[in-house]
Amino acid sequence: MKTFCYVLLAALVSLWFGYRTTNYLTNNSLTADAKQNAVTAHHVVNHGIWGYSEVDTANPRPTMQREPVPILVISTLLLLHPSFAEPYTIQDIVGGHLTKTIKLVNVFWRFLVVFFIFLLCFELFPSPTIAGVVALITVVVSDLTFMSIGPFVDRLYTELPAAALLLATSWCAVRFVHDENKSRAVALGVAMGILALTKAAFFYIGIVFILLLFLPERLKLARQTDHQPLRQLRVTYGVLIAAFLATLSPWVIRNSITNGTPGIVNRAEDVLGLRMLLTEQGPLGMIYFSSPSPLKQRLGGTLGYSSADLKDGGRLDGIRFAKQRRGEIYKARMEAEGYKGNVKPWLRRAVFFSIVHDPLLYLQSVGVFAYRGIWFMHPSGLLKDLEPMTFYVLSAISVLCFLGVFLGGLIARNKELIAAFGMGAGAFLFHSALTHAIPRYNAPLTPLVIISVLWLCLVFVDRAPAETRA
Repeated sequence: MKTFCYVLLAALVSLWFGYRTTNYLTNNSLTADAKQNAVTAHHVVNHGIWGYSEVDTANPRPTMQREPVPILVISTLLLLHPSFAEPYTIQDIVGGHLTKTIKLVNVFWRFLVVFFIFLLCFELFPSPTIAGVVALITVVVSDLTFMSIGPFVDRLYTELPAAALLLATSWCAVRFVHDENKSRAVALGVAMGILALTKAAFFYIGIVFILLLFLPERLKLARQTDHQPLRQLRVTYGVLIAAFLATLSPWVIRNSITNGTPGIVNRAEDVLGLRMLLTEQGPLGMIYFSSPSPLKQRLGGTLGYSSADLKDGGRLDGIRFAKQRRGEIYKARMEAEGYKGNVKPWLRRAVFFSIVHDPLLYLQSVGVFAYRGIWFMHPSGLLKDLEPMTFYVLSAISVLCFLGVFLGGLIARNKELIAAFGMGAGAFLFHSALTHAIPRYNAPLTPLVIISVLWLCLVFVDRAPAETRA
């Protein structure tokens, strides 16, 4: 009965937050990644081609620039919503009278985020009551710092989908480590595959994550003389890996056939190249540039920068315009080397040699980009009443607690903590080490961060009485 009431509460709260999504939607135009997702979905529905062209053509160029799952969900909305039954143009959905309507897809994603927060808390905490309280707190704080923020809820970026599917994967992982059977292995493998088809970075993170789940059990069984459990373990994890790869394979095969590239997306070189250019700008400038406004005011004097350096022609001009000017920079460097081939192979080589030439600079950059990526939570609603510096300090401490809980679980070989927070912590570390780590990339971690902080608080509360008696 308690489980039924808990699931009912989860469904009702999820429906409420899904319904509330409409309050945040506007007719603001879609740009950048959000526009690409909408336009690709339009071509899928209207022309049956997974391609991209800003001109409404029957033969758009096949693309693998964006991950497929968010586009498939947008396509489903275009097929089912009556507003799209009449003919419409690309401009209608990216900056016209149907722009607000296409954003209704975020009702679905916000519903899933809330629902999987409840499911994950149910698996992690000792009673439905505690799990329900933690879930409600997590939902409210996540809404105030992530889910109701304009760039996420009023766009078609992939952060909301990634948050929902990251929570779903973490829930499947915790259930799997509670009972490592084949059906749960399949569920986890499929969830990981769908997550990787939403954010490609999770393919690489997922491989390491499987190893982190496998090794503690493998080391424990290595001491036993009975080899049957070890064989069973290998079979179970083999099923997990097979389900993971099988979920990915249709998209990878499609890309190999249509684009000649057997991968999930084809923008890795561009991300690594931009990171290389930003690393060249120097660590102190990057730290100042990446700091929230309240911290800029506090750190400016110490770092030797001021707001004037952020203006046109200022010392941080290279950081401000690295993304816009990167094509020109690459072209100039290729010409200087006498290279006349495709830019992507050149970028791969340039990034590799930049790391080999100065590995210490690269290691330093990991810390700098971790700093840049830590500021992914933003205040809204009641949290705007907090002093800005206080909010950002608390958010940074929360992220450090999250990473600490994961690392503590890793050291203690606590598979439940590894399962719950491993994919999220892996994402933060991946973005710090291999991308330009704009804070938006880490925003899907918000619910996991809050759950980890509340888990830590409950641990301290649970241990406090024993320490007091001692």
